Amino acid sequence: MSAVPAAAREALSAEVASLPAAPGVYLLKDGSGRVLYVGKATSLRARVRSYLSKGALDRPHLAPYLKRWRGVDVVATASAAEALVLENSFIKKERPPANVRLRDDKRYLCLRLDLSHEFPRITLVRRFKNDGATYFGPYADAKALRDTLKALREIHPLRTCSDRTLATIAAPCLYHQLGRCAAPCHGLISTGDYGALVDDTVELLRGRRPEVFVALRGRMDGEAAELRFENAARLRDRLRALERTLETQRVAVPDGVDRDVIAIARSAGSAGSAGEAGAEAGTPGVGTSGVGTSVAQVLFVRDGAVVSARAVPLPGAAGALADVVEAFLVQFYDQRKYVPQEVMVEALPGARDLVEEYLSALRGARVRLRVPQRGGGRKLMELAQRNAAVALRAHRRDRTAAAEALRGLAARLGLPHPPAVIECFDVSHLQGREVVASMVRFVDGRPERDAWRHYRLRRVVRNDDFAAMDEILTRRYREAAAGGTAARPDLIVVDGGKGQLSAARAALEALGMPHPPIVGLAKARAGKVGEGAFERVFVPGRAQPVIPPQDAPETLLLARIRDEAHRFAITYHRKLRSKMAVESALDRIEGVGDKWRRELLTRLGSVAAVREASVEDLTAIPGLGRKRAMRILEHLREDDGAPM
Repeated sequence: MSAVPAAAREALSAEVASLPAAPGVYLLKDGSGRVLYVGKATSLRARVRSYLSKGALDRPHLAPYLKRWRGVDVVATASAAEALVLENSFIKKERPPANVRLRDDKRYLCLRLDLSHEFPRITLVRRFKNDGATYFGPYADAKALRDTLKALREIHPLRTCSDRTLATIAAPCLYHQLGRCAAPCHGLISTGDYGALVDDTVELLRGRRPEVFVALRGRMDGEAAELRFENAARLRDRLRALERTLETQRVAVPDGVDRDVIAIARSAGSAGSAGEAGAEAGTPGVGTSGVGTSVAQVLFVRDGAVVSARAVPLPGAAGALADVVEAFLVQFYDQRKYVPQEVMVEALPGARDLVEEYLSALRGARVRLRVPQRGGGRKLMELAQRNAAVALRAHRRDRTAAAEALRGLAARLGLPHPPAVIECFDVSHLQGREVVASMVRFVDGRPERDAWRHYRLRRVVRNDDFAAMDEILTRRYREAAAGGTAARPDLIVVDGGKGQLSAARAALEALGMPHPPIVGLAKARAGKVGEGAFERVFVPGRAQPVIPPQDAPETLLLARIRDEAHRFAITYHRKLRSKMAVESALDRIEGVGDKWRRELLTRLGSVAAVREASVEDLTAIPGLGRKRAMRILEHLREDDGAPM
């Protein structure tokens, strides 16, 4: 039987009858126009019609959404393969509650080495490309990877400069003097010797050079024996970084094939339960209890060794395992990710041929999906399944803790229900100049970083937090107040006390939001006593601030959200200040535009180096000319107060 109410079924039947019997994508919508579910079909009319009769039997996790189904949009495509790609695009854009969605879509760091270059350099990248270069990774521990690169450059001093710098730099750089670059730019190492360094680096990254670890341990022990403990500690840290990054690469399958191994762990109450569906649909206070969650675990196997692992939460992962696997594969891999030649899964998707065709197109070569049955592949899958179960338990604990914090926050602030969506604003400036602001968004107690925003204030040019708060809230909620598609959060947090809160409320009331759920959060101040020593939450209509216990879950959550907003604003401000420093030094010189600024910084490395250069040094740059060189030095040294 159908889950669609009888009154809606009659109206929908006429609409469905007019749909084309062609492949494409369909979007089921509720009465307000919100997309509830996105699906693909080889025959749009037949697939959508099935939800009017037996949809609840075929896909019971859709039943809560079919009860609210009131309209359908379709997009016909030329083929089922095209519909598969389009379905993924709509899911990412519309974020329908009944579909599997990858909320945490970050990309891990990889190492890139272009072996076709005469002097290859090793670089950090986040995207694999079919450019003929050799890639290592992905690596989950970014800090360990960066520390590893530092250690690698002391053991095998490969260049890190760009090809342009390699060809134009006037003298060996500081890295050569520190012993971290062999300086191929000035012929201080032969092509053959440099190639040997490259070969050693490749072998080390593939985990085939244990003598490197032995040598580092020997150097560390030697420094300690000579009582040079700081040097010994530095070597110890480099050794640990190498071990974290490289020694975890255990050879799993000796065939040397690149593959990803994907296992999915799901709780007993799948994410398609009625309670979970109500949460996704916007029912207050539901959806963060930790019930009905799913996590995908991906093992990255490169050159036969497990190099990294990643756990990905899967909101909305309901239905048959094969359907969840299909949705995950299409969303997880995209144009910016490396697709290996083989992907191991627990269950083959129903549209296996289409998914393989899609992945092969991304890779540019054949990609095979398979379920391992025995041998090394089966052991890899069992490892992925064990790790998926561990990640699921951790994810459920996190969700339960977040739910507790949100319930406590609602009770302490007198909110009608736990705030599933919280947005926080912070303002940053430098002595009243370059005023910027940030907005961070948390959903179910977790950061939704794709929605975070920077603001460069347009009307405010001085230190005026009240005017700044008015401007950024007006810009943020203008569309939502006008009845647009932008959603209103369940709670707005502004960094500050009564003044900032009053300014924020006035801005929202001017937009037509008279009773916004908003609070001000004043940070505890070091050295203060009394209420000044605690986080204070200012709530509209209350004369005194709410002072929650320091170690309460809701206090820690609020403080984290505020600190993230502050960090995000400060990071943006530092970026602008850095840009201003270069602009003020070079871009304000008459006759020196972007071209010459880039050329000067590329050849000399910094504004300070340009300032210290002689006229002859600058005129050695082709086309610069003595007159322009004199003008540059006069300007820089006048700013610095130094004589010409």
